Parts: sequence; structure tokens; C-alpha cells
Amino acid sequence: MVNTLDDPLTPSLDALTPDAQLQLLKRLKHEIIGHLERKQQVLASGILPPLVAVLRTRHPADASVQAQARVQAAIVLASLCQAPGLVAQSTPVQDSPLQPGQLDQSTLTALMGALLEATVEVPGEPSLAIPCLRALGQLCAAGAPTEQIWSPMILDAFHRLLLAHEHAIKPTTLQQAMLISNLLATHRRNVPLDQRWRRLLLDALIAWIFNMIRDGGLSIETASLPCKCLEQLLRAAAALCENNVDACIQFAGSGGHNQKLEDGDRPMLTLLLTLVKSESDGLRLYASSCLAQILQQGALPRKLYPAMQRVVVPILVRLLDVTSMADKAPFVLAQLVNDSADLQQAAVEAGALTALVGMFKTTPTDAARLEGNLLALAALTLSKDEYRRQALDAHIVATLLQAMQHKVPAVRAAACQCTRSISRSMAILRTNLLDASLASVVFSLLDDTDLQVRTTATAAVCNLVLEFSHMRTFFLSAGILDKLVPFCTAQEAELRLNAVWALKHLVYAADAEIKVATLTALSPQRLCSLCDDSEPAVSEQAMELLRNLICGKPEMIDGLLQLFPAPLLMTLINKNLQPQVPSQVAASALYTLVHLAAGSVSHKDLVLSDLACLKLVVRHLNHTDERCRVPAVWIFINLTWSEDHDFSEARTRRINQLVELDVLTALRSLEEDPSQDVRERVKTALLQLQS
Repeated sequence: MVNTLDDPLTPSLDALTPDAQLQLLKRLKHEIIGHLERKQQVLASGILPPLVAVLRTRHPADASVQAQARVQAAIVLASLCQAPGLVAQSTPVQDSPLQPGQLDQSTLTALMGALLEATVEVPGEPSLAIPCLRALGQLCAAGAPTEQIWSPMILDAFHRLLLAHEHAIKPTTLQQAMLISNLLATHRRNVPLDQRWRRLLLDALIAWIFNMIRDGGLSIETASLPCKCLEQLLRAAAALCENNVDACIQFAGSGGHNQKLEDGDRPMLTLLLTLVKSESDGLRLYASSCLAQILQQGALPRKLYPAMQRVVVPILVRLLDVTSMADKAPFVLAQLVNDSADLQQAAVEAGALTALVGMFKTTPTDAARLEGNLLALAALTLSKDEYRRQALDAHIVATLLQAMQHKVPAVRAAACQCTRSISRSMAILRTNLLDASLASVVFSLLDDTDLQVRTTATAAVCNLVLEFSHMRTFFLSAGILDKLVPFCTAQEAELRLNAVWALKHLVYAADAEIKVATLTALSPQRLCSLCDDSEPAVSEQAMELLRNLICGKPEMIDGLLQLFPAPLLMTLINKNLQPQVPSQVAASALYTLVHLAAGSVSHKDLVLSDLACLKLVVRHLNHTDERCRVPAVWIFINLTWSEDHDFSEARTRRINQLVELDVLTALRSLEEDPSQDVRERVKTALLQLQS
């Protein structure tokens, strides 16, 4: 008699003969599929160790039966952790009976070992590849700790399985390619993928895509297995291309195996634009997702931009109203239009903004859909006040307040990102269109337990503390410095960047009290460290912060120099005017000197006393970047300027010192500069130097 599900001997599965194992596993499979409660009972009975033992066991005397039993064990394991549908986010699936805490190392190791065996086919034995891939996919979807899946050994197995069957398009190989694609599409972003494996796997996906089109043409029947497989191949390709310029160039420039490409020929891009217009909503979505990644990384030829506006964007907007796509299309739309005002306009004209704000009012959305809608709205409102006002008129602030208190961190983070986009408007910040309660909720999220929420909340603060925002007073009185200053030393570069950016805006056009409080809380030493940060973007914002601190009346500068010793300040400026420093950072250092040179006589003398610094400024007069040449000229204008045309001895001394440095010759070389701004400033500088 074969043991049943409720038999206490079920955990002793490994003690049975191969034939008895096979019969029990088949019955077990049929009893648990589709029955969550029964799956939970089986897990509670301790079934995992016996399943692992079966996966690892080989009986040479009865290899055929044992191989079938191993396949059934993998199928049962996949069913036990099966989640409803494909999950793009690496969050635990509440409906899965197998939670991350129940997964021990031996289960994952056994599955991976069986998958490696499956890369070498044994004649007469059923393949373990499909059940093992399905089980691994379900474990990833359930949020289990599966970092080992991305080891070189397993990535090699994925690659070999894809290449072994790329020319054999049949149901089993299609399923195998789908499962591998799903794993590649859902891999955790915090697990870095080696560039070599990214390239090899993307090549394999490209081969599959072109071979499927070659065999089935562009008339693949909607909802068929080949269509579903092609959808997952595109989805995986988009995931591998995300935020990776090399992968995007590789994918965009591909043309299939053994196909010679002419200059300017882009078969993959032509194919993607064709698939965007297919009858399958899934193909439309994932082809659009691939194009979005390619566009974001600058790998899309300019000649295809009109097609993105006229074809891709309107189709994506229509997918917002397709039930099966409504939780995915907003994410793709957000990625596609995020960096392009023209594409944002095309999306709004196609009805995206109206559709999104309507969904907030009428559609009961789950967490993923709400997150996607908020991110899409954030992208649409990045550039134009007109779109921001349209969202505010639809009472979006109430939605943002609710979303910021959502139990899912990704939704809270998306609400903060949307707040940042909508608040990128001087006109809106000057009014009461943004609910005052928004500031207190954003402030509270600076203490959120989730890192991404704290990071996006800090980004939202950047706009809300500007001098024309009526919320600035609230943030100051609530103790915003106590929140932002510690973030400036966070390990996470994005959080550091947002914190420094927020401080930069906080001190912009602020009174002396706010500036002194900020510099005291931060300390000159920490500011110097930030100006030398390993992340160039942080360095740039730190120099911008210094620039805003120094900008002001002479007495304000005097107060700051009491905290920030002049030698330390000049050393910092000199360091950021060296030839290897990025132009945007050097420009901020130059503008700091502009403000010092506009101060009192003692401030002008501070600049003139540093001969090395002056020589660096002269060198920047010939910088290739206009952003550096303009402030370099301004420094000499301010050094030679005097109120009421005062021809004092001090001014004469400064002019003579600059003439000795051959500043006149350097300035005259810019009289025909291609920049009108530079030419106008040079006229003023020469007039003052020669007066």
C-alpha cells in the first residue's frame, strides 16, 4: 500500500524503494496542486528533507524509475512554493505556503545540483530542467534567499540550456526558455550580475528571439506558447539591459546569428517597433520595455525618436486600461518618458495623465499597481507646470498623503518621488496648492525603517525647503538639520546625494542664522570630505552647497569665515580647480570665488593672496566648458569692481597684480568667444582692468 498525504511515514520518503517513492510522489503531486491548505499540511509534516533526499539520490540498478521519482520530487517542491503568477518584485508572496524562513540551504543546493545535471542529457531519462527551473523560479517569487542562483556555475547552466535548444523550437524547449527568462527577469537588483555573464546570456536571448521570429514569423498566435515565450524572452532582455549602457548597445545593435549588418542597420530595433504594434498585449508591453531601457541609456538612434512619440507612447498609454497589463504598463511608461519632455508631452496628449488620476479615484488598486501609477505620474509631471497643476486640480495630494502611509515601502517611496516631481515648481511652492500636512508626513518618513523610503523622502525635501516654499519654516522648526546632517555620511551614495542637495537648497538665499546653523551642524571638515566624495554627483552638490553658503553680504561671509578657516577654504577651492576635476564641480568652486571676490576688500584680498588659485582661475578662462569660462571672467570683474567708481589705492593695487599675471592677455583671447555670455562679461572685465 502506498502512503497517503496524512500518513506519518510521509517524511520517511527517502526510506522507500524507488518505485514506491515514484507512486507516492505522483499521488502527493495530484493532492496538493491547487490546494493551499494541503500544501501547508505537507510542509508542516516535514516533507522538505525527504524531497531533498530523493533529488540527491541515484539508484544505478533502477535508474529509470529513480530518474522519474526525482522529476516528481522537483515538481512537488515547485508546487509547494508556487506563487500566483509571475512576480517582478523580490517581495515575499503572501499566498505561497513556503515562506523564506522554511527554506534551508540543502533544498536550494539540491535543486541547483539537479539543474546542473540537467545540462547534460542522458538518453532515456526524463529531464530535470523544467521542474527544477520552475521550483527555483517559485522560490525567487516567494522572496526566499536565493543569491546562490546567480553564481557563475548556475549562470553557466542557464546559458548552456538556452544555447542547447535555440534551434529546436518545440513545447518543452519553449517552456525551458520561458522559465530561464523568468528567472533572469526577476533576479534581485541587489545581486550584481557580472558583465561577462550579462553579455553571454543576452546573446543567448537575442538568438532565441530571432530564431522564434524566423520560425513563426510576426504572426505568432496571441496567447499561444510561442507568444508567451517570446514575451518572457523580451522581458528578460529588458531586465538585463536595465541601467546598463553596454547591454543596451549590444541588444540594440544585434541582428541575429550570422547576419552581416550594414552601417545604420538595426534589425532588433526594427523588430521591437514592429512587436509594439502586434496583437499581443504582452509583446507590446515588453517590446516597449526594451525600447525604454535602450532610450534611457542613449543607445537609441535619434531618427527613431518620432516613432517613440507617435507609436510607442500612445500604445503604452492604451495598455494602462488593459486589465492584464495595468499593474505593469505604468512602470514601463515611467521609464520611457522619465528623461524626455517631448515623450511626456506625447503621453499626456495620448491621455495618460487623465487615465492615471482617474485610476486613483475609481480603481481599487493593489500595492504594485498603486506604486506603478505613482511612478508614472511622477515621470509625467517632471517638466511642465501645466501637468502638475492638472494633477493638483484632480486632488492628487490626498492620494499622496494616503500612499505615504501605505504598509508597503515601495508605495511610500513612489509617493515621495511623485511629491518631488509635483513640487518642482516655483509657482506651486509659492501657493498653498500643496497641502501643509504634506510637509509633516514627508518629515516623518525621514525616520522610516526602509532605506529607499528615507532616500526618496529626502529627495522630496529638496524642493520643499527652497526659500520661496511656504513649508521651509516648518522644516526648520521641526529640526530638519538633525535629520539631514547624519544622512550626509550614510554609506548609500543616493541618500548622501539627496541629503547634501537638500542642504544646498535650505541655505539658498537664506539669512545668516540659517547658514551658520547649517555649517555648524555639518562642520567644515565634513563639508570638505563631501567635496572629495567618491561619487562625483555628491562632490558637485557639496561644492554647490559651499557656493550657496558663501553667497551673501560681506558681514554674512565674515560670520561664515569664523567657522570655516580661510586657509582651509582656499585649499578646498584649489583642490577643486585642478585639471582632472569634472567641469561641473570646478564651476561651483569658481562661483564660490565669484562670491568671495564680490565681498569686502578683505575678501577680495583673500582671493588675491593665493597666487596658485589665481593661476588656476586664469587657466579656466580657456576651459572647453562655457560653465567654467563664465565664472572665471566674473571673478576678475568682481576683483576690479568698486562702488561709486572708487579709484582707491586698494583697487589700483589689485588691478596691477592682475596685470602682472597677464590676465589682460588671457581675457583678450576671449573677445571672439563662441559664447555671447562670455563675450559680454569679457568686455566688462577689460573695461575695468584698463580704467
